[in-house]
Amino acid sequence: MMSIGMSAQELLSKVQERFDSMASFSCDFNQEITSATSTQSIILKGKFVYSKRDKYRIEFNNKIIVSDGVNFWSYDKRAGQIIISRVEDNPLNFSLNSLIFEYPKQCEIIEEPGKIKLIPEDDELGLDYIIIFFDENYLIKKVTLADFDNNIYTFELSNINSSAKVNNGMFVINPPKGVKVIDLR
Repeated sequence: MMSIGMSAQELLSKVQERFDSMASFSCDFNQEITSATSTQSIILKGKFVYSKRDKYRIEFNNKIIVSDGVNFWSYDKRAGQIIISRVEDNPLNFSLNSLIFEYPKQCEIIEEPGKIKLIPEDDELGLDYIIIFFDENYLIKKVTLADFDNNIYTFELSNINSSAKVNNGMFVINPPKGVKVIDLR
């Protein structure tokens, strides 16, 4: 249970410990992107599987996005195409581990009930702020990021299963027959 009177750093440490205690997890996700230049948000819903060392699998609509921590696959089923690139070369890649452990080192940390707000100390992260929402067991439930253009990215997690059976084969896409592969590695 959350302790009253904890400092922002102590709360962040509890959230980090809870995240680090899970070797892997699966969940449903809801992503909302609100653009400063549009009145309509983009909403994506799907499945998310995560394993330590930034291995993840995201499935939504007709797309599958996968990373084994080194390579990044983007499979568009409708287009019948897979694009493979190296993680560090792909601007769409993200690191949940960095968000939770590395970004806070470059931020002012502010505690608010049920959430921690990170305000970057400089422009290096390319973000105006990050808010990490958590439950009474310090499990991350939602993350909101705002960039300098006032675009807001919200990732909400539900039905989190921290005992999900995850195998490394989930973090690679073996192209089905007839699918065009563009390998940028």
